[in-house]
Amino acid sequence: MQAHQITLQALFDLWIEAFFEENPSQRISLQTSVEKLTEACRAQKDVYQAHRTFLFELRAMEIEKFLHEFDESHNEQPMYQWARMYMRQVMVLLQFQRATREGNWFLYLEALEKLCIYFFAYNRLDYAKNIPEYITPMHSLENGDLGGVPERNFSVNTSNNVPFTRISVDRAMEHLNKVTKGQGRISGITTSTPQTLLKFC
Repeated sequence: MQAHQITLQALFDLWIEAFFEENPSQRISLQTSVEKLTEACRAQKDVYQAHRTFLFELRAMEIEKFLHEFDESHNEQPMYQWARMYMRQVMVLLQFQRATREGNWFLYLEALEKLCIYFFAYNRLDYAKNIPEYITPMHSLENGDLGGVPERNFSVNTSNNVPFTRISVDRAMEHLNKVTKGQGRISGITTSTPQTLLKFC
């Protein structure tokens, strides 16, 4: 995943630089806003307010609209299309990873829905068939059916002191299997010495 993150960052740098070359006025406006936020971070003073101001200025500049128009104007270029599709796919994977690590149920379902198109595109038939069937009843939990939304209980917390360290249940089971199996552990427990058996009972 780290390799994808590095590639994503490199493509983002190239993408935004190409955008600014065609829209120099946007670069000047955005640079001014970024410098104000940078100064607040360096001084460690009013960072929250500076960040809110930065977001407000981004919305006022309608930067998303200009970026969308930039994408539309380059849709005929195959290499550009590939790069943008790759960027979107990695961002969905990062969104799914964040949902799991934070225990964010609604973000988890949203990321799964976005991943479904890639299951079909890459011919992962088991996922393409089963994930949509899984998502549908999970949305019914929002209405109070089947006991309600599981909140953060769909992932496993690995540390109470370190945030962003939750992992998926199947990964936690694999870790548990690794810990309990091996020399002097649960493997061959019925034929081992009584001390080994008492260790896990």
